[in-house]
Amino acid sequence: MTDILLTGATGFLGRVLARELMAADPDVHVWALVRPAPGCAAADRPELAALAGNPRFHAVAADLGVPGLGSCTHARTHARTHARIGSKRR
Repeated sequence: MTDILLTGATGFLGRVLARELMAADPDVHVWALVRPAPGCAAADRPELAALAGNPRFHAVAADLGVPGLGSCTHARTHARTHARIGSKRR
């Protein structure tokens, strides 16, 4: 399994990239850092509706402009444990 951390998944290019990454390799899991919208959880953002049904797409509530990404401890621990920047995980 290959985990890919993606930002910008709610934008047009981010959605296309997430879809293409998962289509290109059945072992890819995309972990998208998504800023929650007012009254809407990260995973429930309407922009992600087409991706949300894919079990290999994971929306994680986070905000790059907030210390600690504004995310829960579980999300930060998962990112530290699984993220490999600039290297291929084997």
